[in-house]
Amino acid sequence: MDATDLLELKERITKSKSRVSELTGQQSLLMKELEDEWGCKTLEKGQSKSTRMSGEIDDLEDKIEVGISDLETKYNL
Repeated sequence: MDATDLLELKERITKSKSRVSELTGQQSLLMKELEDEWGCKTLEKGQSKSTRMSGEIDDLEDKIEVGISDLETKYNL
């Protein structure tokens, strides 16, 4: 490696450190948002809550479909 290669490598390392710092800040912000808005302190708890909520949404969609069907039958729509 010559001096030019070393300078390029140093520049890449500097940029990488900056990017790591930026991503770490974003991660911290997102984790705080996950806790503040959803009450989850870990990604695992967030995913578990997401799965549970998806199931609840599916159940509500089914109830809505049944209700619509009942209304259509009742009012001959």
